[in-house]
Amino acid sequence: MATTHFSGPVDSAAGFSVNGTTVITSAGAITADIQATAGSIGTAELADSGVTTDKIAAGGVGTTNLADSGVTTDKIASGGVGLVNLASAVAPSHVVKYAGTYQWAGSGATGTATVAGVTATDTVVASIAAAPTEAATLSSAVAGSGTVTFVLSAANTSNDADINYLVLRATS
Repeated sequence: MATTHFSGPVDSAAGFSVNGTTVITSAGAITADIQATAGSIGTAELADSGVTTDKIAAGGVGTTNLADSGVTTDKIASGGVGLVNLASAVAPSHVVKYAGTYQWAGSGATGTATVAGVTATDTVVASIAAAPTEAATLSSAVAGSGTVTFVLSAANTSNDADINYLVLRATS
């Protein structure tokens, strides 16, 4: 096959063809495959929309290729960020594992809620949601194995107290 070299501009109102195949249309669009030496086509030679996602290799975009604001929250998979991904300055010391309301029963000063999964090392935060008829305050709320035990300052013989609680678990 003979090689033809052009030393000046090639201008054709009908475009440019090689062996009967249109390579460049009259509008200037390239319509045939072009083979180029690796690295010979740079940013200036590419059209603004010249690289599509189909042309980017899997793993071809890394951390150094992204702008600081390049990843938005809608691009992060659900569950994609966990405690291990948080900076120590914002990582919580505890997380809420269980929450509920205990409706008093048993007419005494001590009531126990069954809360599957609670351990004795968990921390309980509690408050009276509905005060007992008897003048009583919440003295303590303690986690046990599968239970949370509440102690009032006086017996709740009317069984009308409601105690809201959160069970916290240390993250480390």
